[in-house]
Amino acid sequence: MRSNVTKLLSSALAIVISLLPVAAAQEKRPIDIKVIANELEQQIGACPKRIQINEESGKHHKQRWTKTEWGPPKDVLADAVPYDSAIYSFIVTVEFSITYSFGPEHQSKSDAENDDSLSPLLFAMPSDRKAHYRNIYLVGNEGIRLKAREIRENPSDAGSAVVWKERPIWPDACWDHVGEGRGDGGSQ
Repeated sequence: MRSNVTKLLSSALAIVISLLPVAAAQEKRPIDIKVIANELEQQIGACPKRIQINEESGKHHKQRWTKTEWGPPKDVLADAVPYDSAIYSFIVTVEFSITYSFGPEHQSKSDAENDDSLSPLLFAMPSDRKAHYRNIYLVGNEGIRLKAREIRENPSDAGSAVVWKERPIWPDACWDHVGEGRGDGGSQ
């Protein structure tokens, strides 16, 4: 009987010892949130301008071409705060500003493409002529998930609270895709 108990304990101990590497591998690794936030900040800051050449119909159905530019991102700042979630440990917010500019109408597409004398857009912009954006990321051991892309609305008066609203995603704007494909939440 004692021999059977010894064999059973020995088998159980062998099973436990064999599972130790699996348990150690499943243990959550520490997240260096400062490195991740800095990396997201650097990636957004390195994004190029978004340039668009638009074809428009002018008077008497004449073709006209204009050039519009957004960016590159400026005043990029990342911040991270703890997040009370079983999956994600932190929220990282990266705020940045984008300037908008446009050129006059041109008779050819190549003239519009080569136009380097663009003017800032003046409508619906704060006095600093920038749109203020932010991307919000969830960060955990499973990776990074881009949760939201937002634009700050301009308060109607100085005493109003700042309001952030979801913004459209541009497939050709680098800053709309930083962090995608890094873990469980990204899509490319």
